[in-house]
Amino acid sequence: MGRQVELAREAFERVRDGEDVAHVSGGDPNVYGKSDLVYLMADEDDADDVPIEIVPGVTAALGGAANLGAPLSNDFCTVSLSDKWRGWTEIEEKLRAAAISGFVVVLYNCWRDYERAVAVLREERADDVPVAIINDAGRGDAGRNTDGETHTITTLGEVADHSEKVGGMGTSILVGNHETEVWENDHREHLVTPRGGRDVEDF
Repeated sequence: MGRQVELAREAFERVRDGEDVAHVSGGDPNVYGKSDLVYLMADEDDADDVPIEIVPGVTAALGGAANLGAPLSNDFCTVSLSDKWRGWTEIEEKLRAAAISGFVVVLYNCWRDYERAVAVLREERADDVPVAIINDAGRGDAGRNTDGETHTITTLGEVADHSEKVGGMGTSILVGNHETEVWENDHREHLVTPRGGRDVEDF
């Protein structure tokens, strides 16, 4: 984290030396990633001569959703709990607005006060709403978690009881809405948020 500026500068220098360079960001570079830094550094270092291309990846919300089933099939949003560049007042306002609006909410940077975020969501959302704690979404065995990609399905009222599952920057928490349900088959539990107002005949 502390070397991002230095690495961006080195990337520009290597491109100018004729090398092909990839500035790698976890997940998707546009979702709490480093793509904005590359543009900020291009301005800072007058790097107008350096071509920039952003290659999409798979952010934790989408990687985790694929593992869980279909929890993002209706409107959803992501909220970062990092207060490095903004205060908790702004974060709480966004959480409350998302909860009131009925969005499925995916929390990023859960190692920062996730219990505080859950408390805000509980003010506007029922305790029995399904929640998933997701570790290393889409990373498989390459993630930070020694157990690989994992998820735990619980409820909004009980998510704080699973603090041992919240393992750091590789953890996201998906909070369902009033339509999200736990769907179960012979193999395991899934989370599903229906698109709303349609059934099999609509397809």
